[in-house]
Amino acid sequence: MNFKRCITLVSACVALALPLSAQSPTGTITGKVKDAAGGPIQGATVSITGTQSGAITVGAGTYRIALRPGRYELRVRLLGYAAAKDSVTVTDGQSVTKDFVLNKAANALEAMAVIGSRSEERTVIDAPVPIDVLSTTDLKMSGRVETAQMIQAAAPSFNFPRPTIADGTDHVRPATLRGLGADQTLVLINGKRRHSSALININGSVGRGQAAVDINAIPQEMIDHIEILRDGAAAQYGSDAIAGVINIVLKKEAANEITTSVGETNSSNGNAKGDGRLFQVAGTYSAPVNNGFF
Repeated sequence: MNFKRCITLVSACVALALPLSAQSPTGTITGKVKDAAGGPIQGATVSITGTQSGAITVGAGTYRIALRPGRYELRVRLLGYAAAKDSVTVTDGQSVTKDFVLNKAANALEAMAVIGSRSEERTVIDAPVPIDVLSTTDLKMSGRVETAQMIQAAAPSFNFPRPTIADGTDHVRPATLRGLGADQTLVLINGKRRHSSALININGSVGRGQAAVDINAIPQEMIDHIEILRDGAAAQYGSDAIAGVINIVLKKEAANEITTSVGETNSSNGNAKGDGRLFQVAGTYSAPVNNGFF
């Protein structure tokens, strides 16, 4: 008896489902999109105005859209071609054919805004991963006097905060790359690993609990250029380079020169006049020694 009742219930559900499916009749719109020469256009977008229905033409330029009965407006668009539109009427159970011909035309693109980048294009882009190369001119044009500040002004993703009342961190300030830990950036000098500072940052500052490399210990006058590798650095250099690699290449020979930097803060109301006073003198001198230089 129970088995017979189950069969009866299933039959009743099927009987009820058939009228429900009949309440949603559909028709189809098919067609082909061609160019002026009669060739098929692949990748064109066919959309129904006022709805989210649409399709993209395949290799033969054909498309197919299922819709409920009614009158619709079709729009066909593709970059490099003038848009086309037309109206069709869809009836229940019928297939309507609508072809389009697109003519080539110049399209005006919307303005593109780049946010969050302070640098130009990557210098080395033909390497397995892109590399930023900062020349000594880029560092000098930053207007800074500390090496880490120069890098921060020229390279994105490099941050060099200035903590205050933070014990030794006030003097040996940690720098971060890509927002990761201060000790997760591998710093090299001419390709050789640079030792980290003996200071452990214990205060509530960036790099807490870490010992970072004191980049400011390397004077800018000694630097020829700086190479920064971010993507894929850990795969090449190990876990010490999770954030990236900074390779500081020193000058092989230097012109005899001397530079001076002087500056201070001077606000319009005079409250901060003389604050942040800065004075720096730096010079380079080189002399040949056998086959090398000093």
